[in-house]
Order: sequence, then C-alpha cells, then structure tokens
Amino acid sequence: MGNRLNKIYEKAMDNYHGGYIEKALEQCEKGISLNLKDVRLLNLKGMLLYIKGDLKGSIATWQINSHYNNDEISKIYLNDAKKDEENLKLYYLAESDIREFKIDAALEKLEKCRVSDFNSINVNNALSICYLRKGDYLRAMEFNEKSLNINKEGNIALEIKNQINGYLQDPTDEFKSSIKKRAMIIILILILIIAIAIFSIMNIGIKDILFNKNDGL
Repeated sequence: MGNRLNKIYEKAMDNYHGGYIEKALEQCEKGISLNLKDVRLLNLKGMLLYIKGDLKGSIATWQINSHYNNDEISKIYLNDAKKDEENLKLYYLAESDIREFKIDAALEKLEKCRVSDFNSINVNNALSICYLRKGDYLRAMEFNEKSLNINKEGNIALEIKNQINGYLQDPTDEFKSSIKKRAMIIILILILIIAIAIFSIMNIGIKDILFNKNDGL
C-alpha cells in the first residue's frame, strides 16, 4: 500500500508542477480513497482547491487532515486560509467591476488579491482580461501566461490567449516592437530639437547680418 500511495503522490505532484491541476486532483482523490491517513495527498488536494479558488473545499480538506491526522502543516494552512475570505470578496467585487467596464477599479482590487496564492488562476485570468480591455497586450500576455503555467488546460485562459493572438500577429515580438516604437519616438524628438536649434541659430545669424548692414547705412 505504501509504495502504491507513493507512486500516486509522485504522479499527482508531477501533474501539479506540469500545470495539469485537474489530473493532479484526480490522483489525490484516488490516493485518499485508498487511505485517508495520507497527509501528503490531503494537503496537496487542499492546496489545489485553494489555487482554484475553492476556499470552502480547501478548508474542509485541511480540517480533515488537521482533526483526523493531527497534521501541523494543515493547521498552518487553515490559519492562513481564514485571511483569504476578504480576498474572495474582493475578487467578486472585481468581477462585478469588469462587467460594468470599471477596469481601473477592478485592477485595484485584483492587485490586492494577487498577493496571496489563493484563487490565483482566476485572479490572473481577470487581470489578463482587464489589460486586454485597456489595450495593454504585453501585460495581458504576462498574466495569461501565469494562469496557463498553473493550469495549462484552463478553458478561460486558453480563450483569452486566442483573443490576444487575434489582436497581435506575432505576440512574442510585441515587446521588441514596443521598444522599436519608443526608440523611433525618441529619435524623432531629438531630430526636432536639433532642427529647432539650427533654425534658431540661423535666425539669429540673419538678424545680425541685417542689423550690421543697417548700422553701416
């Protein structure tokens, strides 16, 4: 039994680190059904639910581990999870802001939410949507990639990625493109400054010539 549970746990961890959250959860459920005293699988299941934003589910899982197995790590997780009730409220308010196109208000709330790992998939998706609506494709890509790194099979994140790709011909080159645009603007400003300086010098020179001629008269 011990060797079988070890293999299940290792497979669950591999899926978790590989960005396959649902497969990792399936492995956890499989192992827990065999032995409710495996603290590793219970803690991992709680963490996976926590990342997905299922606060009640993660707390319930850690409570089983804390009470049934007297696990100290679960007790720490439970104490930390109590603080995330406020983050969950903030996230729901941010969702409402997005629906009402109050993007800056939503961003302010989501920035507070992302301090914690709780609900990180949904928070990153929401941040990506906000920046997509603001036309900031680089930031939208940044948070979209964070979400997909956690959950490669997330339907919402994959849909957002398709939307971003629809706006950009080659999203991987957008950063380089923005740098080139900024460089061109700086060059144009410098050319304009030099042109004004040359014009001013020439203008002063012409005035000096005219005044000198007048003095001669």
